[in-house]
Amino acid sequence: MDVKKLFICILFILEEHKGRSIITSSYLENLLTYINEVGNMESIGNNQSVATTISVHSHHLSKLLNGIGEYWNITSLYIIYNTRLISHHPYQDFLEELCANASYLGQLPRMAISSQHIKSRLIMDNGFRESSLVLTLMHSTHDRVLETTAYATRFKRSCFTIYLMHLFAISTEDMNSLFEKLWRYQLRRPLVISNGGDFFTMDPYPKLRIVNVTNENVTQYFPKIANTRDFKGYILNVTVQADVPFTLVYRNPKTSEYEMDGIGGWVVTELMKRLNVTLNVYPLNWNNSDYLYLTHIYDLLLSGEIELSPHMFTTIVQRDLDYSYPYVSSSVCVMAPVPKKKTINLLGFLDWTLCLFLLLMVAVNEIIWKIYWHYRSRMHLSRPFLPYRSLYVIFLFLGIPLPSWSVPTIRRLRFCSFIRILLIYFLLTYCGMYISQIFSSNLSSFLTASFLKSPSFHLDNIFESEVPLMLGYNMANTLKKRYNLTEADMSKYFVVASPEVIEEHRIALNASYMYLVPSQVFELIAEQQRYMDPKRFVTTQICFGTFPYQMQLRADSHFTDLLQEFILHLSESGLHTYWKANFIQRARKYSNLNYIRDEKFSKSSSEMAFSFNTLTVMIFVLAVGYSCSLVVFLWELYGQRIRRIWG
Repeated sequence: MDVKKLFICILFILEEHKGRSIITSSYLENLLTYINEVGNMESIGNNQSVATTISVHSHHLSKLLNGIGEYWNITSLYIIYNTRLISHHPYQDFLEELCANASYLGQLPRMAISSQHIKSRLIMDNGFRESSLVLTLMHSTHDRVLETTAYATRFKRSCFTIYLMHLFAISTEDMNSLFEKLWRYQLRRPLVISNGGDFFTMDPYPKLRIVNVTNENVTQYFPKIANTRDFKGYILNVTVQADVPFTLVYRNPKTSEYEMDGIGGWVVTELMKRLNVTLNVYPLNWNNSDYLYLTHIYDLLLSGEIELSPHMFTTIVQRDLDYSYPYVSSSVCVMAPVPKKKTINLLGFLDWTLCLFLLLMVAVNEIIWKIYWHYRSRMHLSRPFLPYRSLYVIFLFLGIPLPSWSVPTIRRLRFCSFIRILLIYFLLTYCGMYISQIFSSNLSSFLTASFLKSPSFHLDNIFESEVPLMLGYNMANTLKKRYNLTEADMSKYFVVASPEVIEEHRIALNASYMYLVPSQVFELIAEQQRYMDPKRFVTTQICFGTFPYQMQLRADSHFTDLLQEFILHLSESGLHTYWKANFIQRARKYSNLNYIRDEKFSKSSSEMAFSFNTLTVMIFVLAVGYSCSLVVFLWELYGQRIRRIWG
């Protein structure tokens, strides 16, 4: 080797390995081989790195790539390159020979794009599919063209990708970092060409492993991803936050390991059992809270720290994430506190006005009959009513008909006397009917309002109710624009709060507010209120649409198709209904979720002397009716005997 070639070699080493302390002997051998093959290299630019490529000739490499394309039946070719690299003369020769008309790849639809000019994804091109080949020309493992390739291949990252490295030799650490990025971006069919002609691919199951396929057959160049059902114990990290009934995390007392449950957690657990995937479940506390924090979950998925989230979201959709099929769908309804029942206190009817009225009635009754007795005795008339006159008030109260008595005709009485008798009977009959209907009318109206009619709410009731509706900022802005509400109306009818505050009040079932909840959430609340009488909350008829609840996955995740297929089978079989029946028991066993008992209501009801609720009111009305009927029946049977005894 002459001095000029040695000088080129030294400069190349210094430029390509800035900041590195280790240069292997294999790297030097490859570099010397390249220098011998390049031959005449006259100068090196001041601001441009030495033009290098793999040690094999461009003819041999292009022939090899055409063989790969023909074997794997590639349907289209896309070349993504670093602008600085493509200006090198060896790469231009390589691309010209690769895309020659006589070659296999040269006859396919192809597109060459600079990494700086990719504004849209390749999925927008009709020719881009899973059988396409994306050739990426990279300077090093840290070249940002890798992120550009991941962006461009979104929705089809299972396509064939080849990464041609500009560097001659790559350390083991850099190679591991490169494949970790490829796997994090879910580029599942990679082939890396580096080290002057070495071919590397990967085997991600059960752990990510780099495989050297330089001396292997072309059939081993790309990982097999079709119909993968056995993941060989692949470890899946799953972070869980509390969002009952969708997600629930607890520590299993037998294994002392965290497990997840809930609508979303159960689906993921059952699927991973069938795929031979090991779940590493751990709770996530964010800002000293285990409440579901959507933004942080998104950040974890987008950064690649987690691959799958069992939390079920609805309307928020990120284009850089994948979503499962909607496992459940629900309407969001207003959950309102039950209006307080009006307990009928028996003593409540006997207020001072009614007592005074009854006393006056008794006094008038006694005065009338006292005067009438003297009048009858002075006129030497018979006294058919006098033996049982003391029962008249009771008869009037109970609405029992008075004994029959023929009213004297006008011929026998003077006109004024006849009118006076009619007025007295009219007064007694009217007052008796009025008093006898006091309880029945009030009790009937109570039953109609409280028992026969369940609580019903409409949108107008929210504005009329004294209980404000607690909701989030987005929903508050929507209602404000839709109904043209002012700031004064918003502060009067609504309480705008963060999701954490809303969830805190809702979990505590704070009856000072109304809430917006999905139907699945209220089913759980209804089960918690199972032994409460009266119930604390009911759903209203104020509902909003039908929202699909689905899980999130990392973009182009290898679990997306399997999860969608599994959810489809679960929906068809109805296992969700069977599982949900026992969820409340597991939630009670492994979490703080339990039935609610209203201690304040029980204490206050036990202190009441004598009051009516809806059931006892019905029993009371029935008992009064039967009692009155029994008294009338006994009077009809033994009326004459009682008259003789009292007479």
